[in-house]
Amino acid sequence: MKNCNAEKNGGKIALAPLDDEIILKLKPVFESNFYVYINLITYPLDYGEVELFQDNQAIDDFTQLRDYGSMDRRLCLAVVMEKNNIDNKYQYIMRYNTSLLPNKEDIPLTTNERTNLVNQ
Repeated sequence: MKNCNAEKNGGKIALAPLDDEIILKLKPVFESNFYVYINLITYPLDYGEVELFQDNQAIDDFTQLRDYGSMDRRLCLAVVMEKNNIDNKYQYIMRYNTSLLPNKEDIPLTTNERTNLVNQ
């Protein structure tokens, strides 16, 4: 997904809403270190600290704080569940911090082959 411990655009992982079943299951996953294997190459993922938010608006409010962007007051990425198992359908939002120079953003390529193999 994204290297959130990178100095250039790291930060906390935001998850919302804080009482959502899937979000509560994602929290320990993001708090642990794990490896992804893609095309026989191992990629370590260390996401670091997770912060739970009430909803997507609370994440917006956090990013508009005056001291947002300081080392302990910035977000790397966010996962926001909008619909959780309503008629067997799920809707979520993935948010990324892309506040770098133009054409230097740290955004995952959507053209990469999908992988389902994740080892902890």
